[in-house]
Amino acid sequence: VMAKSPLVIDLDRIPEGEPLALSFDDALPEFVSVLRSAAEGQGTCVSGRADLELESWPGRIDVTGGLQADLDATCARCLVQFSLKVDRKIVHILVSTLEGPDGDEEIELHSNDLDRSLITGTTVDLGAVLREELLLGMPMKATCTDSCKGICGGCGAELNTEPCICEPETDERWSALAALKTDEN
Repeated sequence: VMAKSPLVIDLDRIPEGEPLALSFDDALPEFVSVLRSAAEGQGTCVSGRADLELESWPGRIDVTGGLQADLDATCARCLVQFSLKVDRKIVHILVSTLEGPDGDEEIELHSNDLDRSLITGTTVDLGAVLREELLLGMPMKATCTDSCKGICGGCGAELNTEPCICEPETDERWSALAALKTDEN
């Protein structure tokens, strides 16, 4: 029998009426594994921490708190390595059923239900919640700075540190205009 991950919480561990406070950091291999799997493609995880509170209500568990992570990322524009900091506030609701008001049919989830996940069984997998929240907190394309100029597609110059040495392209159809002189009064 494999040992259960510390990120998988038995529902009966969450007392009714008072929140269960949990903290995870990069000393926990299972937490690091969650951070690494979410960071895949954006870089590798350097460090992270999550401070959560789980509160039990009839038919649902509220997961609130915060998640911070430092990732070694590669800029999508200039390919330079940089530290990407993710700091995300978490409000995630785990519901035991997705039933309609009659109690027998499933209901359709709407955009304001996107912070909800379904509880299946007698445990809550906080690893899945944390992975989802980290993915939501990461930019689609990580850049070292908002003003990063990237790499020139012609000469390959890294435009943040060196000038482009491409010859300007001239269109022969406009050559007659280049010969015109203008009067500047």
